Amino acid sequence: MTSSWLAQEPRFDKGVAIVTGGSGGIGREIALTLARAGSDVVITYGRNKDAAAKVAEEIQAMGRKAEFHPLAIENSDEVSTLVEGVIARHGPLHSVVYASGPGLHMELIADIQ
Repeated sequence: MTSSWLAQEPRFDKGVAIVTGGSGGIGREIALTLARAGSDVVITYGRNKDAAAKVAEEIQAMGRKAEFHPLAIENSDEVSTLVEGVIARHGPLHSVVYASGPGLHMELIADIQ
């Protein structure tokens, strides 16, 4: 029996992922999973800089690049500035994961280019 492509963990050869809320809980686990799959990861945090730094260290220990930045996710200008900077430093985004907690209007997420 041939295994489904869904059963295989994805591999990332280029680009970067942004994980909002990557400093704790589900966001942390997603960030670490992406790093294990070969991705460089940029995580954002709202209040817990120390936790964000620890997650970035764990990602770097896997041989991947990692950054962490404070982000007010509801501020579209701040989000745009972050995304533009990440693309300038790392190249194209392959994933954007929203794991930062409070509800966010989907039209804001749809505006990311």
